[in-house]
Amino acid sequence: MTPNKGFVNLAIGIIVAIALAIGCGYYVYQKTGGNLNFDLPPILSEEADENPEVRPQESEPNQPNNNQNQEPVACTMEAKICPDGSAVGRVGPNCEFTACPALILTQEQARELVINKWGGCAPDQCSTVIVEVKQLSNNWQVIATYDGLRDDSTRANRFTAEAIYSNGSWQLGNFTNTWSCQLNRGHQNFSTELCY
Repeated sequence: MTPNKGFVNLAIGIIVAIALAIGCGYYVYQKTGGNLNFDLPPILSEEADENPEVRPQESEPNQPNNNQNQEPVACTMEAKICPDGSAVGRVGPNCEFTACPALILTQEQARELVINKWGGCAPDQCSTVIVEVKQLSNNWQVIATYDGLRDDSTRANRFTAEAIYSNGSWQLGNFTNTWSCQLNRGHQNFSTELCY
């Protein structure tokens, strides 16, 4: 006659749980040096049973707060997913989430975004593409200037776009397009005014 599989699994589970409890208990015993005395807060002490008016001691306002006497804080094991895909946890003493790493848009990333969005600079189209990256408070801005255009009226074309970090990668959002004119063909600053 074979034993019931459910009974065997239950027995194995109980044995594993007991082994874990013994192992954890031994670990705590070793870490505390065998001192397993726990101080009860005043409200739970024997003195509080005899005298219900006993309140936990409050620190005096004129006493400096000595952080060296504070007990370690155990925070919950939650994780917050940051915009860059990394995760941060809670830390004491207030168990607040640590700050996410700052998102930084590099020059190389910005140049790749520009080329993917508006293309490169072929010799028959322009002489150079200048890519600038600016951090504006919490946002990033990319400025791409296509200079030396092979056009008789427009000298340079400029795209100014907001860079957005979404779904694990940088993307260019809304943009404005301005241009400057060839010498004697209109304005020399970047504007939306037409060249002639």
